[in-house]
Amino acid sequence: MKDIQKRGTVEYFKNGTQEMWRDNKSVDKVMKTMETQRKLLAELRLKPASEREIIGVVATVEESA
Repeated sequence: MKDIQKRGTVEYFKNGTQEMWRDNKSVDKVMKTMETQRKLLAELRLKPASEREIIGVVATVEESA
């Protein structure tokens, strides 16, 4: 993620006399990772929890302790 923030979605590439813009390979890796995570969540029939739901569960557990 830091690489994408630093260089953006495309990067300037220079190879000898050739100069061109090419896709940042980090973007492709992040997209593949996100897709794999989405498939796993669907397979396990899980829904991503929002931060509010997580805070609510933590507060409930702390109250019962």
